[in-house]
Amino acid sequence: MMWVLALATAFGADLGVLERNFDRFPEDYATAMALGEAALAAGEADVALLAFERAVGLSKGNFESRRGQVLAQSLAGEHVAAIAAGNALVADFPDRPDAHAARAWAWRWQPVLPQLSAVMASRGYTRALSLGGGADLACGLGWTRWGLGDAFGARHAFDATDAACAESGRRATPRGVWMTGAALGGATGFTDHAWRQTSNTLGAQVGASWSSLVGVDATVRRVGVTGETDTLDPLQPPGVPPAEALTLSAQQSELWLRARTRGRRFGGEGLFGILSATGDLEQSGTFFGARGWAQLAPVTVGLSGVSATYDDADHLQLGIDLDLPLTPTVALSGGVQNTRLTTTETATMGWGAVRYQSPDDRFQAQLGARFGSELRPVRMAEPSVWNLDDTVRQSAFATLSWRIDDRFTLFSGAERLRLEGTSSTNPVLASESTATTGHVGLRVDLGPVPREDR
Repeated sequence: MMWVLALATAFGADLGVLERNFDRFPEDYATAMALGEAALAAGEADVALLAFERAVGLSKGNFESRRGQVLAQSLAGEHVAAIAAGNALVADFPDRPDAHAARAWAWRWQPVLPQLSAVMASRGYTRALSLGGGADLACGLGWTRWGLGDAFGARHAFDATDAACAESGRRATPRGVWMTGAALGGATGFTDHAWRQTSNTLGAQVGASWSSLVGVDATVRRVGVTGETDTLDPLQPPGVPPAEALTLSAQQSELWLRARTRGRRFGGEGLFGILSATGDLEQSGTFFGARGWAQLAPVTVGLSGVSATYDDADHLQLGIDLDLPLTPTVALSGGVQNTRLTTTETATMGWGAVRYQSPDDRFQAQLGARFGSELRPVRMAEPSVWNLDDTVRQSAFATLSWRIDDRFTLFSGAERLRLEGTSSTNPVLASESTATTGHVGLRVDLGPVPREDR
């Protein structure tokens, strides 16, 4: 009977035949194992789980049946049980590479805290390979490194094996240069502002990167602002008409240069920017910034700093940010930013957001809010200074992106801000105003998009 079942499995016997034999011979270990392996290959999680549970009982927990049970539990979505079974398997068979590989597999596919899962899986595959595991395990190592954002390390793992599974990994992690480009436009409306009424923005970005190891990009923006104000004096005698309203306008030009590098769990970037505002609002600024991050699974922690010099003040901005993936599709992020201008007091702004990314990576949405006080912000993730004189008090923002295909991505965003400045009817008295801003753009990405089937 055992050799018949082995031949049936090897030559792709119908799963139904194996299930009928499983029912006919409930005490036969080989029957249970044959059904379990076939069900795993067919993606039939419930059948595989039932078969391996019986095989574990019949064999009194031998290695092969317990390994199959770990894989079946992971496929069935019983991730906590799969990881626990994988831990027990490694504890009982610490020198077997396939034990470490099975536990790594269980970590890879569990949906909570994906960064932690990828780190644990990467360690498991590394240990399995060091114990003499098969070359195909390098593919698992490569894809877990890719899950951590380390395309360079992933390619190194794929290059280390001639297994067939490595070919798709090498296609996803080419050694060549990737080019990107983006164009965007936006508009802003103001309410109760001292003089601003509308603003428009045009921008473009070009960039290049080599694998995930190093990258550079340049961004240019042109911001135009228009509005009007009057010269009403609060002490003006009754009956005297106010002065004629003044039409005001300004144009702000920006250039941002960024360079970045990353390792498996650490990375950094540098930023340089210049801006010049002309018209009724004249100002210039020069910016130097840096951000470093570390992946302390499951949290990614970033530290940033920006030093700026304006015509009227010096500027120092320090910040810390955190990113915590909760599932493969949902993550939380947030941070605190402190700003000090030589001409004003210190301002502190906190922010938080929730991010959703579809399982196929084609759609991403983010909702968030900022609270506190923000002076002339320079956001490392969004290298731009859109105002030079208003204090941001609170804001709510949303962003969307849709990858149309492997080359083109549409993106958009909107933000509602509460500003503290001067009143449009009384420039002498401080008051609040609001700004509603939005943008839409198109990004062109010449790099490949990785895909891996479970």
